[in-house]
Amino acid sequence: MICRPGSCVRRFRLQFQSLITTVLRIKFEFQIKLLGDPAVVRPGVFLTALLNFLIVAAALYFFVVVPINAMNKRKDAMLDLEKTEDDTEVSPEVLLLTEIRDSLKTSN
Repeated sequence: MICRPGSCVRRFRLQFQSLITTVLRIKFEFQIKLLGDPAVVRPGVFLTALLNFLIVAAALYFFVVVPINAMNKRKDAMLDLEKTEDDTEVSPEVLLLTEIRDSLKTSN
């Protein structure tokens, strides 16, 4: 089943909310009217927005941050491997130059 990006997220969110509603018995749509104030405080809207934020944050973390960190670890491991290979192989010219340098240091 292929769905548009917005509809997949919306469908998942609605199914997740219905699961939370049935398991925890939390209603997302209730109102609190304050005395003497015509404004209506709707905690359900806040909880829905908070839940949506947490779902999106978790999706971004697991689908963007974790793979990028794994890729960086692999890249660093490859660079470290290349450095160790380069360090073990020293050319004869470098050995000769280091000997000349050391002899010049001791003569001065």
